[in-house]
Amino acid sequence: MLSDFQLIVDSYEQPRERPGEYQEQKIFYSGKQKRHTFKNQLIIMPSGQEIVDVVVGKPGKTSDITIWREDGIK
Repeated sequence: MLSDFQLIVDSYEQPRERPGEYQEQKIFYSGKQKRHTFKNQLIIMPSGQEIVDVVVGKPGKTSDITIWREDGIK
């Protein structure tokens, strides 16, 4: 349905509380932000008035392109 439109995709990081277990800390630690974060992604129409999709709560070290490859194609 949206194949005829160009979409805008943007990701951002949201700070979160530091996890207690070391293995979980490694998953959520963002080297770019130097803290533990959730990564969120918005897909919107070029007008900016219609939100097409929102992906919330991916681990902070997940790259933007990986989120797009996993969820953007749906």
